[in-house]
Amino acid sequence: MSFKVPTSGQDALDMAAAYAPWKSSTAWWVILIQGIVLAVIGVVILLDRSSAVNIILIGGSIYLLISSIIRGLGIIRRSEARKGTPLALIRVGVGLAVSLIVLVLVLVLDRNDISNVRLMAGILGFGLAIEGVLSLIRVVFFRDEGQKLRIAAILGAAMSLVLGILIFLMIGNAAIIDLIAWITLIGGIAVFVLAILRYNKLKESSAGAEAASTTTMPPNG
Repeated sequence: MSFKVPTSGQDALDMAAAYAPWKSSTAWWVILIQGIVLAVIGVVILLDRSSAVNIILIGGSIYLLISSIIRGLGIIRRSEARKGTPLALIRVGVGLAVSLIVLVLVLVLDRNDISNVRLMAGILGFGLAIEGVLSLIRVVFFRDEGQKLRIAAILGAAMSLVLGILIFLMIGNAAIIDLIAWITLIGGIAVFVLAILRYNKLKESSAGAEAASTTTMPPNG
């Protein structure tokens, strides 16, 4: 990859945008935070079994809300529409609607009433499952021209689908709640590792660009 030495303020801004870690394509720190949150939710569920259902409902809804906001901002930042953009927007809308509905219900409904808990678990589980299906369809069938099939994206979508189904069925089933906790914990660790790998890749790209700039810089005098 060629590297252009900045000759003006605008060139410098363009270069910063190309290598910035906050870009949607290289947002390693966003992935890192998501991994940490997932792992923490899994650990808390395992440590406090008596409050596991509430933790899953509240923690899952907050995680879904934050992820949807971040995903939506990433779509807005793109300068051009992509092949899967409409599907991605639907996914964001589903995530925002489901997470906000569940969080409002958590605040207004009596969580000691099992029917209310079933309702909230059903909404959250259904939303996560739909989001996972939409993500799988987008990754597999609506890739941009020349884009490779991303295994990490497929696994993430599959995890969302599986967790949605399990949350839908978790009420009164301790084994399923334990399974949700372990999937969340292991998934969080995997996402954390992915973030570190992406950061290292970004760091290597930046180092290579810096080395290229020193070799192409015109000599003084």
